Amino acid sequence: MLLGIAVPIYDGGLRSHKKQNALDSLAAAKSGVEVTKAAASREVAIAYEGLRTALAVNLAAQELVTASALTADAAQKAYVNGVGTISDASRATLGLYSATETLIDSRRAALHIMPPPLWL
Repeated sequence: MLLGIAVPIYDGGLRSHKKQNALDSLAAAKSGVEVTKAAASREVAIAYEGLRTALAVNLAAQELVTASALTADAAQKAYVNGVGTISDASRATLGLYSATETLIDSRRAALHIMPPPLWL
């Protein structure tokens, strides 16, 4: 029985070509990861600023509701005591409704910006 082994002495650069292809693929993958990291960082920064702005708007809307409620209460008391008019009291009440609507809209906007919980 005869047994033979063939070992090529020269592969025509096939091994080095495959190695270069693998190095090129690795470099492309690393570049893709860096681009993805940069994009994710930008998105996180934009989302943070959006949330921070929405929370500031919500705080301002809460203060607006407080001020509008005080104005509406004062206008109603002035009307009851004969110092104010019904139209002033009505305008102040409408202002309170408008401020409340603004507060609701700001809360909705702040909750819309926040990402959904991880368990969903």
